[in-house]
Amino acid sequence: MAAGFANWMGDHWDTLGNRTLISVTLPGSHNSGNIQGKLTRPTWDEDQYIWNKFQDFLSCRGVSDFPQDEFDARFIPWNVNHNVDLKSQLEGGMRFFHLKILKNKSTPFSLQETFHQHRGFVADNLLSTLKEFKEFLDQHPKEIILVGVNNINGFDDESLVQLVTATVKFWEDKTITAEDLYQTPLDTLVQQNRRFGLFMEKSNSPQVISTETHLHEQWDPSGHSGNTALFSEFLKEDMKNHATQEKHFYVLQANPNNNQDAMFESVLNRDNQSLESWQSHFMKTIRDLVRNTISENPKIRINSINADFQEISKVTELALSLNGF
Repeated sequence: MAAGFANWMGDHWDTLGNRTLISVTLPGSHNSGNIQGKLTRPTWDEDQYIWNKFQDFLSCRGVSDFPQDEFDARFIPWNVNHNVDLKSQLEGGMRFFHLKILKNKSTPFSLQETFHQHRGFVADNLLSTLKEFKEFLDQHPKEIILVGVNNINGFDDESLVQLVTATVKFWEDKTITAEDLYQTPLDTLVQQNRRFGLFMEKSNSPQVISTETHLHEQWDPSGHSGNTALFSEFLKEDMKNHATQEKHFYVLQANPNNNQDAMFESVLNRDNQSLESWQSHFMKTIRDLVRNTISENPKIRINSINADFQEISKVTELALSLNGF
């Protein structure tokens, strides 16, 4: 991924500096930590792992034996959302990150024992991710990062509080608040060195932005139906109904999945398909889907377009055009 968008906010600061985040469109990365070559099966958590569902599928097909290691190797590509690492995502313009995380239940809470995950496969830990974000922000003084942590697994109430406390402490209590979304110009956030914001559910911390109150990031069953045409219709209606309101940060979840049985069938047939190959055509339609819907309703305001495989979906280019650049 080219680094041509590493400073896109700073490069347009004359326009962006006086805006608030609620009036900006950020390129978004869905399941940001699920990166090619990173995902593995953990030895310490079976709750999220999808192997048992695959065994049920095999039983219905009358298949009695399929090697578990081969299942992992063939199913992991259906859980890879990005071919480039976080540094390359940042340099490619991503500024909103959707993280799906899993706590190692066999150890006390720590950022180092909290991992990116999807369907039970895990990747890098949250501490390394926060360090990656901080290093990037240190090197790019007018860039801002927002993170949504709303798929949280393996946490109880106590460890959720610990997660919030540890994350805020990592940023030395300098985080973007809910009020900042609507009231604080980006130039002020930069001057105060508050350039990281965390959306999270089930948190009352004033230094975390409440997902329930301030984030619209809608999902629909059509998103994992395998029918991208149906999912596109849902996205159109979601934009029309919810992206015209300025009371929340609106994220367009442009990241469908194939349906589970179809993915299992692909594994069983050993046909080497992946999320990328299945989703490729849809990703190339996102630009026209968004532009055509906005042309029908010019009041639509999207705060982030959240997609996979940014080199194919071209969400950075689309987001910048929506910002007027």
